[in-house]
Amino acid sequence: MTIESGEGMTYFVPIIDGCPLHQSTFHMDIAGQDLTLYFLHLLSESGHSFVSTADRECARDLKEKNCFVALDFEKEKAEANSPSYPQKCQLPDGQEIDLGRERFFCPEVLFQPDLIERNNLGIHIKAFECISSCNPAFWKILFGHIILSGGTGTCSGLRSRLQKETSTLVSPKINVKASTCPYSMYGAWVGGSMLCSLSTFKDMWVTIEEYREMGFSVVGRRTL
Repeated sequence: MTIESGEGMTYFVPIIDGCPLHQSTFHMDIAGQDLTLYFLHLLSESGHSFVSTADRECARDLKEKNCFVALDFEKEKAEANSPSYPQKCQLPDGQEIDLGRERFFCPEVLFQPDLIERNNLGIHIKAFECISSCNPAFWKILFGHIILSGGTGTCSGLRSRLQKETSTLVSPKINVKASTCPYSMYGAWVGGSMLCSLSTFKDMWVTIEEYREMGFSVVGRRTL
C-alpha cells in the first residue's frame, strides 16, 4: 500500500499486482499545508512572528529541515522540558531562533489531528482501516509493504512511528513494515512521466471537443 502525503491531501491506496484497489482507496484532508499552519501557530506561541507570505515560506522551510515525528510523543514532551533541549536554527536573513517542542509537535498532527481541532482519524488508523477494507487474503502483503511518498511522507521519524502505531492495531501474526519511497519528494512527477511513456496512454487523452461537450467530468470517466 502506498501513502501519498503531499501539500494538500494524504491518500491511502492499496495496490495488488500493480493495480490500485479503487474501492478501498481512502484519503485524509491533513497534509503539508496543515502542518505549516500549525507550525506557524506554535512559533507565534513562542514569540516568533511570521505573518507575510515570505514568512510563511520561511516557516515551511524551517519545518521541512527541522521537524520530526517523535517515536514516543509523551517521552519527547518530557525531554523537551530540559533547558538544553531547544535547537538553534538559522533564518534566511542570518537571524537565529530557538526551536524546542515545535519541532515534534508540528508533525504529531498526523497522528493526533485533535491538536488542530480536527475530527479526522490519525494516519495510522486510516492506514489500518484502508487495508482492513480489502480482501483478508491481501492483508499480510499490504501491511508488510507500506510505502510512504510525497513531501510530507519524507518527514524524519514518520516511517518508524507509523510502523510502531500500526503494529498495535493488527494481529501479532501480521508483520507491519513501512518504508519511504527513494524519490518520495517527486513521486507524483515520476509516476506521471512513466504513465505518459506508456503506449496505452493515448487512450486516456481528452480532446478539446470532448472537454467542451462534457466538462471536467470527462477526466474522471477517461482515467478512473
